[in-house]
Amino acid sequence: ANIAMTKAQDQFRLIKRDAKQVLPTLTGQFDLVLLDPPYAKEEIVKTIGKLQEHDLLSPEVMIVCETDKSVDLPETLGDLRLWKQKVYGISKVTVYVK
Repeated sequence: ANIAMTKAQDQFRLIKRDAKQVLPTLTGQFDLVLLDPPYAKEEIVKTIGKLQEHDLLSPEVMIVCETDKSVDLPETLGDLRLWKQKVYGISKVTVYVK
C-alpha cells in the first residue's frame, strides 16, 4: 500500500508505473519526479524531454534520477540544470531543478 504522509492528500498523486506507459496519460504539472532503474542515460534524457515537451514540469520541479555510477548525465536538459549529484555504492543519484 502507498501511504501519503501529508494532511493535504488531495494535492498529491503518486504514480508508480513505467514512464513509457504513463507519459501519454498525464495531465497537469508535477513538482517531484523520480526516475529509477532500469534506466540507461539515453532513456532518462528522452523521458525528461517528453515531460518537458508535454509541459508536465512545474516551475519548482525537482527530478531525481538514479543510475549506475558510470552513467554521466548532461549538466543541462532544456530549462533544467544539474543541481546535485552523489554516488552511493554502485549507484549515482542526480538531481535536476529549473
